[in-house]
Amino acid sequence: DQNLFATYIPSFGVEQRGAPSIAYVIISSEEIFYPRFEIAVIAVILSERSIKKIVDNLSVNTKVIFDSSIIDYKLLKQFRHTLFGTPATKIANEKYHTKSYNITIFGALTKLLHIDEDKGWDAILKLLSHKFSNKDILKLNLDAFGYGRNLVFEKDEFSEASYKQDTRIIINKSI
Repeated sequence: DQNLFATYIPSFGVEQRGAPSIAYVIISSEEIFYPRFEIAVIAVILSERSIKKIVDNLSVNTKVIFDSSIIDYKLLKQFRHTLFGTPATKIANEKYHTKSYNITIFGALTKLLHIDEDKGWDAILKLLSHKFSNKDILKLNLDAFGYGRNLVFEKDEFSEASYKQDTRIIINKSI
């Protein structure tokens, strides 16, 4: 409905299992004839391991959204003027389900990109409705999406990276 063109460029090979998933998305008002990706306008970083893989595609003007509950903001300090944190893993674990953090991030992105809320949720349903096996799981994910839509990003002060990436286990640093 917005007359936009999009292309999706996944970056993985057989070695990808267990490694960070990286995808490049280009959205344009003009037709995309050759999907070459150079510098990101927005980057969403949900694991420390993916930082090294995409750093060459970031500039000081890239809006960097990151999961502050698993990534120490100091690893991204060169982007401090355009850094937006959210403790997505922590929120998903405490309020929803560990698998809901992607839905929360997608909700935040739809707002940031000015995508209509209903259209964003409809896109999730179109792709993932088979995963929502009952009404409780559907409601849980709808709530996570809504939370993401209403999320206020951390800007100058960030949450402590107190969750471990692979297991979602809280790291108790007071011991």
